[in-house]
Amino acid sequence: MYNNGRYNLITLERDPAFLPLLQDLVADIGLVKIKREEYEVDGKSHDITTYYTLFWENAKKDYELQRSTLEDLNGRIVRYYIKDLEFLLIFFPDQITFIFYCNTKTRKKTIKVFLKYFYWK
Repeated sequence: MYNNGRYNLITLERDPAFLPLLQDLVADIGLVKIKREEYEVDGKSHDITTYYTLFWENAKKDYELQRSTLEDLNGRIVRYYIKDLEFLLIFFPDQITFIFYCNTKTRKKTIKVFLKYFYWK
């Protein structure tokens, strides 16, 4: 983890177990509000940004819903934004990087949520 003023960076090793946690992570941070039954898959509702990150419709298979893999997401940048926090999620071939810009109060809250989901040294 690195932080410098409002700039914060967290890098994690790529792990397929991360993708099922993404919706809960961004919701717990407060980046999204989830409307029930909107963008729902397997009984779990998603916000639009996370939905289109985690899933895609396969035109070759009659638009059947497919789950994204980490390989599908290589090079993708996902942006979440609220008044006090801008949050970028970048998928690299060997790691996942989180960059977020916020004040120190919001950083403490965000780090606390990260610690619920991930362990790092």
